[in-house]
Amino acid sequence: MKKHVAEYLKLMSSLGLVPGLKIGLKRTYSKGLFSINLPGVNQKTWVRKETSDWNAFKQVFVWKEYEYPVAFMPKTILDAGANVGYAALWFNRKFPQATIVSLEPEASNFEMLQKNTAPSPNIHPIKAGLWGRSCYLRIIPTDWGNWGFRTEEVNEATSDSIKALSIKEIMDTNGWSTIDLLKMDIEGAERHVFANGADQWLPKVKMMFLELHDNVYKDCSRNVFKVLLDYDFRVDLSGENLILINNAY
Repeated sequence: MKKHVAEYLKLMSSLGLVPGLKIGLKRTYSKGLFSINLPGVNQKTWVRKETSDWNAFKQVFVWKEYEYPVAFMPKTILDAGANVGYAALWFNRKFPQATIVSLEPEASNFEMLQKNTAPSPNIHPIKAGLWGRSCYLRIIPTDWGNWGFRTEEVNEATSDSIKALSIKEIMDTNGWSTIDLLKMDIEGAERHVFANGADQWLPKVKMMFLELHDNVYKDCSRNVFKVLLDYDFRVDLSGENLILINNAY
């Protein structure tokens, strides 16, 4: 009971008294899939009970880990590791003029991503993983639930493999000369993304929310910072995210 009271208070503090209470009650008493009406979001936001969706929801909308000052209005946003779309909805609410490309490799998460972003024509879900080059990956389940799937490269396409894209490939496909805002939460795959061809995209990123996963690969941070040393980025922290701001812009 104490846990529920504390959660309700946090929801009401972050989302408003009435909306927070309604969302808390839905979370407590709903079964299976349930929807939430968020303040400022003119569509239903869907959550699967008994999955990591609720923690992902709180991370974005209650703890507000992407609430960080942005000194410009992003027009192009890449959401890598989109999960079920909560970060995309956050950025869409904050930057409604932006085009958002959201990548998610895992099938059940991608289905939810499509459901959550369907009313938003400027959010474009793609069922793919992010990697250092175009290839194929397989999904590796972990103990972290639906928000902790890992990926690894496979030699060829199979019935259960998924497509992997590079950042340069995504930029070229969409005709982007820059990525104004890059959010990357890809469960350790950032190690491969930064180690392969970063010079083709990193100088063109204005701002980045990057979550590092040394709990998955112990050399993750070292590999990423080794690449970043060649560029002029200001560094800050917001929740679990490393904030990188390109001084060239």
